[in-house]
Amino acid sequence: FLNAVEISPTIKEKALNIIGKSTDVDEKIGKLFQFVAVNVRNINFAFGIGGYKTNKSEDVLKNGYGDWKDKSALFISLLNSVGIKAYPALANSNAIPIEKDIPTLKQFNMILVAIPKKDNYIFLNPFSNNSLYGYFFNGRNTETLIVKDNGTEFVKATCNKESESISRTTIEINLKKNGAISGKIYSNMCGLFDFVLRNNTKDLREKEKSIFFTHLINRLLEGAKSKNERLSDPRNIFKNMEISQEFSGTEFAIKQGNLF
Repeated sequence: FLNAVEISPTIKEKALNIIGKSTDVDEKIGKLFQFVAVNVRNINFAFGIGGYKTNKSEDVLKNGYGDWKDKSALFISLLNSVGIKAYPALANSNAIPIEKDIPTLKQFNMILVAIPKKDNYIFLNPFSNNSLYGYFFNGRNTETLIVKDNGTEFVKATCNKESESISRTTIEINLKKNGAISGKIYSNMCGLFDFVLRNNTKDLREKEKSIFFTHLINRLLEGAKSKNERLSDPRNIFKNMEISQEFSGTEFAIKQGNLF
């Protein structure tokens, strides 16, 4: 893997082009991550030697695609080329406990990228192209084996605090005397909730979005009408997903008379 990490003139030129005039380290990391995660296409290839051999970063950059290993190596190469140290972190996507005394390669099936920060690490998964920046579904909260220049270290991989799994929903409802209802519902999502909504909506066309919103509100009230729907851009990995819609319907409540 480490042989595929390289700081060539091509890699450095690309990294400088991506970060532009950014001077903040976290901003540089975010821009380089977005390029690798979103612009370099994901492929799954784990047959024979392809399951262990990592392609040169310059080749991955040129081809525009790579597997887990390739994209992690490219991300590390880009980071290193602008002076940001980063290491590969071997992990298991199925959260299977690692035998620390015998850390064989067969125990690992994915590579995260560990970036030193103060007394800890920032863990990022450049294969996560459809989730909020800093969140990764596979490998989170598992023990990883970080391979450094002077040895190895076991560290638990955690997502950024800003991307923890939280869903906040507010509903405004107006109930009329005849049982009709109208209102508005709004949700702001992070982590797993963001991941699910982002992946369910990222490829929807406008007509499909309309159907999606209709199905969504019909879980609350069968036959309800939806309007003024809004869905944040699933392609923007730096902004957590937001969704809202107004609705109206009849016969939500039925008058039962004086019960007391």
